[in-house]
Amino acid sequence: STNKNTYISTREILLKYFDIVAIAEFGSGTFGKTGTNTVTLFLRRKEEDPAPAKQFKNRINDWFKNNRKKDEVFEDEHYIKQYCTHLEIDFTDYETLLKGEPKEKLLENEIFTQYKKEFDSWSIIKNYKKS
Repeated sequence: STNKNTYISTREILLKYFDIVAIAEFGSGTFGKTGTNTVTLFLRRKEEDPAPAKQFKNRINDWFKNNRKKDEVFEDEHYIKQYCTHLEIDFTDYETLLKGEPKEKLLENEIFTQYKKEFDSWSIIKNYKKS
C-alpha cells in the first residue's frame, strides 16, 4: 500500500541522514483530543551526508554475495554479530543465510517466519507464484 511505502521510505531517510538522540511518547490528548498518541523524535543531522549509509549498504551487499574479502580491511564483522545478538540468532546460523543456504532452524525463527509472511503477502510475489 502507499501508506506502507511512505513509512518505509521515511524510516530509510531518518536512518540514513540522522542520528536518533531520543524518542518521547506523549498521550493522545497532547495536541488536542485526537485519540492518537504523539511521538516526538529528537534527531541530529549526520555530519556526512549518506556516505556512511552508502558504505554500510555496500558492505551488506558484499556479505550477501558471500564476499568477505574486505572484512579485515573494514573490521566490521562485529556489526553482523551484534545484529544477530539483538535478534537472538546464532551467528553461525545467520552465516548460512548470507551464503544463500539458510538452515531450517534459522528459517523457523519467529522473525524469519514474519518476514516470509509479509513477503508472501506482496501482490508482486503472489502474481509471480501464479505464473
